[in-house]
Amino acid sequence: MPRVILLPIIPVMGTSSGLFPAQTGIVASPVTYNVDGEQYVTILAGWGGVFPLLAGEAALKSGKVSNNSRILTFKLGGKDKLPDWKYIEPDLPEPLVGTGNEKQVAAGNALFHRFCSSCHGDKAVSAGVLPDLRYSYALQDETWFDITVGGILKDNGMVSFSDQLTNEQLEAIRQYIIVRAHFLKKAKDKNEK
Repeated sequence: MPRVILLPIIPVMGTSSGLFPAQTGIVASPVTYNVDGEQYVTILAGWGGVFPLLAGEAALKSGKVSNNSRILTFKLGGKDKLPDWKYIEPDLPEPLVGTGNEKQVAAGNALFHRFCSSCHGDKAVSAGVLPDLRYSYALQDETWFDITVGGILKDNGMVSFSDQLTNEQLEAIRQYIIVRAHFLKKAKDKNEK
């Protein structure tokens, strides 16, 4: 049974800002209730819903988060605090030299946005709910096809596209993601200077 953490209710009016660092997105509505004369406010916190799935770079405007899901309960006089947490940027593997031509990458862009962006984000930028494919080592070798055709990650929720996309189309998507990984690497290199 998980430990219940009773967090302080922060007044919205007065000297406090009324903000609470939930360490993740809050997309659910709160519920308030009374137990033995004590008022509680509970909210489901977790980076989910349609916004972080589809919005790509726009969802990152408030900062990078991971899917640090939990139920938060507040009460007047609560003293607990959430444990310290900080987003840790994953390592970006050295992107492959793309072998796709402009036409193939453009086709991959269109196919990605039709079949992949609803889970992996606009422009192949994930906001943290599901993997950001630009960081994927699967781009490096045949693992890409083991996943997208062979379905080796189906138990994790990644379906096979073998009945919807050809290997040629999946390679076009892969080439598009490799191009997007190069844009990310270039931006990271520029920011480190």
